[in-house]
Amino acid sequence: MLGIVGIFLLFAAVLFGVWNGTMAAVSSALLAAPGECVKLVLSIGGTICFFCGLMKVAQQAGAVSFLSRLLRPLIRRLMPGCVGDQNTEDAIASNIASNFLGLGNAATPFGMKACQGLCRNGAANRSAAMLVILNTCSVQLLPTTAAALRASHGAAAPFDILPQVLLTQIGSCMFGLTLTWLVFRRSERRL
Repeated sequence: MLGIVGIFLLFAAVLFGVWNGTMAAVSSALLAAPGECVKLVLSIGGTICFFCGLMKVAQQAGAVSFLSRLLRPLIRRLMPGCVGDQNTEDAIASNIASNFLGLGNAATPFGMKACQGLCRNGAANRSAAMLVILNTCSVQLLPTTAAALRASHGAAAPFDILPQVLLTQIGSCMFGLTLTWLVFRRSERRL
């Protein structure tokens, strides 16, 4: 589907370039864009690799396990579907802790394992929806990808966005959790 959208946008750019008489600018942009993309990927690649390595050291040092133990009471309250299933509870805690530390790659397998434990009958429930919201709106201690993009574009202090990012992440997470709770509460009342 994304390929179809890309092809449509390419043809639209060429069509508007011909229509407006700016085909020279369109063709030079089409030729320059791949080089700019490679330059961007290479400039942020090193930064992302550094922070992934740093977070991997934190994971091996036990930071994820420590955060998992801290989060366990909150998880039992938000996701009652996991109470009694230690493996699912551990997977949820590890998913949230990994996201908090910026380990998105490590969080994905934990989230998949947790969803398998929460959706035993194959249907989504409130606990699974809460996990998806927490995973999607994850509150990260260090937003490394955004900082890497800012650094690649010449920002003097790429992490100066940290307070705004944290506030936005916490706000969107709270909104998503509240909305999910209301939707499932309403549907549970109908049953």
